[in-house]
Amino acid sequence: MHFIIAYDVTSLSRLQRLHKALCEYALPIQKSVFLLMGSEAQFAKCRQKAEQIIDSSKDDLRFYALPERGIKIALGQAPLPDGIYLSEFPELSQSC
Repeated sequence: MHFIIAYDVTSLSRLQRLHKALCEYALPIQKSVFLLMGSEAQFAKCRQKAEQIIDSSKDDLRFYALPERGIKIALGQAPLPDGIYLSEFPELSQSC
């Protein structure tokens, strides 16, 4: 399973806690966007942990399921440092 996780958090302390928690399960690809590649159980744990951190009346947290075979294009700066590649998504390692 692959998911894009995106968030908009209004509190700096919650923002930092959420970012740290998401780093346990997913790869940060932009400042508030993560790529989760894992099992249903890993997704469930990640979502549960994130839900415990955010304030649902003030913050916005979204999980988008990616199709098995979809178009994946990255433009601009590479989200990963030079020399680091994801075997499933080599195009994320390259900038255009």
